[in-house]
Amino acid sequence: MGKSPRHLLGLQGLGDRAMADIVARAETIQARGARPVCAGQQAVLAFFEPSTRTSTSFALAFQRLGGQVVMLNVAQSSAQKGETLHDSLSTLLAMQPHFLVLRHGQNGGLQPLAAATETSVVNAGDGAGEHPTQALLDALTVKQIKGRLNDLTVAIVGDIRHSRVARSNAHLWRQMGSRVVMVAPPELLPDVDDYPFAFFSTDMAQGLKKADVIITLRLQKERLEKQLTISADDYHIRYGMDHEKLSYAAPDAVVLHPGPMNRGVEISSTLADDATRCAVLRQVTNGVATRMAVFEWLTHAA
Repeated sequence: MGKSPRHLLGLQGLGDRAMADIVARAETIQARGARPVCAGQQAVLAFFEPSTRTSTSFALAFQRLGGQVVMLNVAQSSAQKGETLHDSLSTLLAMQPHFLVLRHGQNGGLQPLAAATETSVVNAGDGAGEHPTQALLDALTVKQIKGRLNDLTVAIVGDIRHSRVARSNAHLWRQMGSRVVMVAPPELLPDVDDYPFAFFSTDMAQGLKKADVIITLRLQKERLEKQLTISADDYHIRYGMDHEKLSYAAPDAVVLHPGPMNRGVEISSTLADDATRCAVLRQVTNGVATRMAVFEWLTHAA
């Protein structure tokens, strides 16, 4: 397949230049339109966890670049017959597609597979590990609104402990020279050692103070090890984003959400529908351009 393949397995260790390059490519794609840089190539989308936004966004992105998408129907795959994830992925890679876009429930583990294949592997979410393209599209959204990626205060609010979106965003914003604040109930905050560069708070008024960007996360009920001590109603009262809590932040703060949103839990319907303060639909739009940019970057396209 030519040059050694690039992979996008996570943002930790990727470097700010590569991240900025992908964001800049997405801006260029939105300005000039798509080029058929993936014509004649195939991408297998293997999603072992439910997905609407991400899988559709990846499919549209690759098709707009001229490529052919193969969607793996996991419900009818050999995984339902007891095949291990490793064997499923090894089988797919043996077919030598140009790209494998993968979402699964296990943390990490992609590096050995990626190192042994000529297929470019893209992580579309691995358990509570990383979700690199979500953080990159968030960066594109913020750059459009704020005009920069550095010197910002970015508050991540909600179930941070179990969130791959939080992990990728935290590493991106640190690399870009912005301040990262994590706000959650004590049981949903991550280990301090995992994010030594971040400021931690259990208080919304303190944590959102002067925040330029607020990334609100849903409760990852499917990843909770035990029942939360805080009810959904109490969670919304104390940590759910609404216009009142938004007043703690900078006057022009913007709210992001990776979706799907649980209205009345981590965000109020009024705020979710306020396009002047909540950029969730812009994020969805930017997701396609960002993933097109990722495929361009992976193909070494100039």
